[in-house]
Amino acid sequence: MVRKLKRELNLKEIVFLCMGAIIGTGIFLIPAIGARILGFSSLLVWLITGCLAIIMSMLFAELASMFDESGGIYIYVKKAFGNKIAFIVGWTAWVISWVTIAMLVAGGINYLGFIFNLTNFSRLILSISMIFLFTYINLKGIKYGARTQIIFTAFTFLILGAFVLVGLGFMDFGSIRFEPFSITNFLLAAAIIIEPYIGWQDATFLAEETKNARKIIPKGIVIGTILIAIIYFLVTLVALGSLGVLEGGMEAFTLAEAPLSLLAERFFAHGGILFSLGAVIVIFGCLNSWITTSPRLPYAMAKENMLPDFFRELNKNSVPANALIFQLFISSLIVLSGIMTGGFELFLKAMIPLAIFIYGIVFLAFIRLRKLYPKRKRYFYVPFGKIFAVFSIVYLVILLVQTTPDNFLRGATLVAMAIPFYFLVKMQADKAFQAKFFDKFSWLWDRFFPIWYSEKEARRVMKYAKVKYGQKVLEFGAGSGLTTPYLSRRVGKSGVVVSTDISENQLRKAKAKIEQKNLTNVILVKEKELSPFEPEMFDALLSVCVLEHFSDPVPRIEKLLEFLKKGAHFCFLSFGKTFLIPPPHFLKDEESIRKMFERAGYKVKVYQKKRLFAKYWFIYGEK
Repeated sequence: MVRKLKRELNLKEIVFLCMGAIIGTGIFLIPAIGARILGFSSLLVWLITGCLAIIMSMLFAELASMFDESGGIYIYVKKAFGNKIAFIVGWTAWVISWVTIAMLVAGGINYLGFIFNLTNFSRLILSISMIFLFTYINLKGIKYGARTQIIFTAFTFLILGAFVLVGLGFMDFGSIRFEPFSITNFLLAAAIIIEPYIGWQDATFLAEETKNARKIIPKGIVIGTILIAIIYFLVTLVALGSLGVLEGGMEAFTLAEAPLSLLAERFFAHGGILFSLGAVIVIFGCLNSWITTSPRLPYAMAKENMLPDFFRELNKNSVPANALIFQLFISSLIVLSGIMTGGFELFLKAMIPLAIFIYGIVFLAFIRLRKLYPKRKRYFYVPFGKIFAVFSIVYLVILLVQTTPDNFLRGATLVAMAIPFYFLVKMQADKAFQAKFFDKFSWLWDRFFPIWYSEKEARRVMKYAKVKYGQKVLEFGAGSGLTTPYLSRRVGKSGVVVSTDISENQLRKAKAKIEQKNLTNVILVKEKELSPFEPEMFDALLSVCVLEHFSDPVPRIEKLLEFLKKGAHFCFLSFGKTFLIPPPHFLKDEESIRKMFERAGYKVKVYQKKRLFAKYWFIYGEK
C-alpha cells in the first residue's frame, strides 16, 4: 500500500505552527545581544526589522498561494530556476532546521541553567532527551505535533504577555536614550535581530497536509508574523525600558546568560525562576514546531528524486519517519559539538548567513515566478511585490556582508554534507551522470567490486538464470566485463552473449578482457542502442548491480523481460544496505522486491547474501 500525507491541518493549526516555528530562543536572548551592540538604539532595529519581516512574510504568502505541493521553498525555487539551485536551497533549508533545533535546545538549557547548576554532561543528556521526546511525539502523526504546538504557542503568549504587562509597571521611558551609532553597528545588530523571524519556510512545508492549503497557509504566515512582530517589539521595549531595576543596568542585562529572567526576578517574587521555566517551555514549543515541519522538506525532495528515496518513506501514521530520525541524529551531533565549543551564539552565527542566503534566492524566485506565471491564480497577492522583493534582496545582501568568514564557513561545512546525498541520488536517477561517473572511474569498479562479486557470485547468477550451452544471453549492465568471460564459456561457441552498458570506458575494459581470453561469441552494445533488440530474442537474462540505479525500476524490468522468450529465465543481483547506507525502498527487503516484480507482472524467488558490510539480493524467476 502506498501511503500519502493526510490533509488534516486548518488555519488555527497553521497559525500556531508558524508562530511556534518563529518564536523560540531568539526573543529570550537576542534583545541582550542587540543591546550589547547598539544600546537603546537597538529598539529602532527591532521596529524596522519587524516591518520588513511582515513584508517578507507577504512574499512567502503569495508563493504559498500559488502552489500546494509539500516542500514549500524548494518547490518555488525549482519552478523558477530548476533542479540544481532548488537542491542547494532545499538542502540548506534542512541544514538550517538542524542548526535551529540545536540552537533552541542550547537556549532552553541556558534558561534551565538560571535555576539549576548544570554540568556540560547534564546539558548534553537533557538536550538530546528533549529532541528525542519531540521526535517521538511527531512520529505518532501530524495531528499530535500540531495539537502539542497549540498548547505550547498558547503558553508562549501567556508567558511573554505576562512579562510585558508586569514589566510596564517598572518602565522608565525617560531612561531610554537613543545614542548616535555607526551604520556598521546598525547593520551588525540587524544581521542578528533578523534571526528571531527565521522560520516562515516551515509553514510552507505543510502544504500537502493542510486543507485548502493555497488559501490557509498564506493567511497563517501573515497573521502569525504580524502577531510576532508586535510581541517582539513590546518585549524588547519593556526589557530595555526597565533596566533601572537591575544593579549594573545595561551591562548586567547584556552579559546575562538568561537576560529576561534576570529582569523578571526584579518584577515579582520568584519571577526569575518562574520566567525561566516559562521560557524553557516556550523554547521547547518552538523546538516541537521545527521538528514537526522540517522533515516534510526532505520528503518532498525525495519524491522529486533529489534526495535518496529513503527519506520519502512514510510510517503507518503518514509521517516521514526516516527523515525525522535522521534529523534527530544530526541535530544531536550538532548539540554535542556546540556544548563543547560555544553553545547558543555559535549556532546563531552559523545559521544566520545560511538563512539570509536562501531567503534571498526565494525572493529572486518570487520575481521570476511572477514573470513565468502571470495568469496563475493567487489567493494572496502582494501590491508592489516585485519592488518589495528587490528591496528585501538588497537588504539581505547588506546583512550577509556583515557575517564573518569563519561563521559563513561553519554553515558552508554543513551544506557540504549534501555532496554524498547528491551523488547517491544522481547514481540512482540520472543516467547521464551514471555514464560519466563510470567513464571517469571505471578503474575503481575493476579494483573494488571483486571484493563483493567474485567467480562464485557470477556462477550463482548464471545458475539462477539457467544459462546453458548454445543459448543467446543478454547481459544487461556488463560493467567492465567481470561476468562476461564466464558467460561466454558457459554458452560455448554455438551460443552468443550480448553485453550492454551505459559507459564506453566500461565497455572498453570488457572488450580488453574478451580479447585477452580470445572470446569470439560476445557482442558489446552501448545501452542507448537497446532499441534494435526485438521481443523474445534471448534465452536468458542476467543483470548485476543495475536495479539500484533506477528511480522507478518497474518499467525497465517490463521492457527488459520483453526481450526474453517465453519460459526463459532471468536473474538480477542487486545491493541492499551497504556500509549502513540504505538502499532504494524497492530493495530494502524481500517483500518490497517481490511487490516490485509483481507490479511488472512476474513472480520471483529471492536469495539474500551478506558479505563485508553489504547485503545483496539474488532475484530470479521465469518468464
